[in-house]
Amino acid sequence: ALPICKVSAPQIYGHTPKQGLIALKKKLTSLVERHLFTKDIERCIHPEELINRVVFDLEEPSRCSVDDKTLQFESRFECGNLKRAIQVRSNEYDLILCADINSQRHHQWFYFEVSNFSCDIPYRFNVINC
Repeated sequence: ALPICKVSAPQIYGHTPKQGLIALKKKLTSLVERHLFTKDIERCIHPEELINRVVFDLEEPSRCSVDDKTLQFESRFECGNLKRAIQVRSNEYDLILCADINSQRHHQWFYFEVSNFSCDIPYRFNVINC
C-alpha cells in the first residue's frame, strides 16, 4: 500500500462560497485555439525542445525533480488519482491519471493538489487517462 501523507476532508474545514455571481471565463478565440494547436504540432516536430522532467511520481517519489519555479503536485490522500506529472515545457504539464477500476464507461475524474504556482501565469495541463 502507498503511504497517505494528507487527509482530504473538506467537511471538517468547511467551505464558504463567494457571495454573488462569479463570471465564467470567456471562450478561447479561434486565434488562441490555433496557437495551442500549433504548439502541439511543434511538440511532435521538435521533441528535443521539450523538458520532459518527472515532477511527481506516485510509485517512485525519488524520481521527482522540482525547483522553485516548478509546480508541485500531490495525490497521496484519499481518492487522489494522479499517478505521474511530467513537465513538458516551462508552463505545460502532462498529467497521467490512475485508471478508475470501477468504471466501464468513457469518462474520467481527477483529484489532486497543485501548489507553487503564480496567479499571473497561464498553465496548461494535458490530462492523460492511463
